[in-house]
Amino acid sequence: MNQTNTAEKLRIGAMGEATAPLSKKWIAIGTVLAIVPYFAVQVAAHLVSSRGGGAGMAAFVLFVGGPASFFLSSALTAFMSTGRTIREPAIAAAIAVLGLKALDVALGGGFSMNGTVLMSAICYGAAILGAKLGERFDAMFSAR
Repeated sequence: MNQTNTAEKLRIGAMGEATAPLSKKWIAIGTVLAIVPYFAVQVAAHLVSSRGGGAGMAAFVLFVGGPASFFLSSALTAFMSTGRTIREPAIAAAIAVLGLKALDVALGGGFSMNGTVLMSAICYGAAILGAKLGERFDAMFSAR
């Protein structure tokens, strides 16, 4: 994509910054970028638990690794996408959380509404913070 096509697709947002139209491509990329590391964190938590680390250590791995995977995937998505895009990583995080919970239940995991709401809120918040950081890095590197 050349420079003029990118500039033509950008529009000015309410705060005066350039925003791009909602991109399904970046939502899909962000969803995959969130699911893959979070799934790896779940595998690591299971290994910790099965190797004698106990449920507390496994919960710690999930509580730290889960939000970190959403934070990093959203930062990367926001950094690489065109324009000021907080929406794509946020939507991708919501889809990923729902998809991961559905997969967990389908594989025989338990369902706790309190746990689901708490982890969803934490991961979604981490995704928003990651997206904002990714946009800052994008602005920093594109200004040079």
